[in-house]
Amino acid sequence: MAKLKLFLLIVVSSLTEEESIKKLLDTLDKIWCLTQVDSMAPSSGPRLSGMQKQVLSLYRGFLRAARSKSAEDRHKIESFVSAEFRNNAKEVDRKNFIYIEYLLHRGKKQLDQLKSRDTVGLSSFNVKTQH
Repeated sequence: MAKLKLFLLIVVSSLTEEESIKKLLDTLDKIWCLTQVDSMAPSSGPRLSGMQKQVLSLYRGFLRAARSKSAEDRHKIESFVSAEFRNNAKEVDRKNFIYIEYLLHRGKKQLDQLKSRDTVGLSSFNVKTQH
C-alpha cells in the first residue's frame, strides 16, 4: 500500500491539477477493478457441498442468535453449540445424509426457539441406542 501511495504522489505532482485528478481517478479505478477480480477468484479452501454449507450456516446462525443474549448466557450458548457441532462432526457418519438432514431440521427448530426473547439458553439430551 505504501508503494501505491508513493506512485500516486509522483503521478499527481508531475501533472497539472486537472490532469492529476483525472489520472488519480483512472488509477484508482484500475486498482478497484484489480481488487474486484482478486476477490472473485476461487478461494484456496476446499469447495463445500450444499449440505456442508447448510451446517455452516446453521452454526453461524446460532452464534449470531447468541449475541442477543446476556454475556453469561452467550458464553454458555456458544460453548454448548460448539460442543454439539464438534461431537456430531466426530460421531455422525458423513454419508448418513438422512440423519444429517434430521439434525439440520432439529437444529433449525432450536435456532428459531433460541431467537425468541423468552429463551435464555439451550440444553439437550441424548438417547443412546445399541446397534
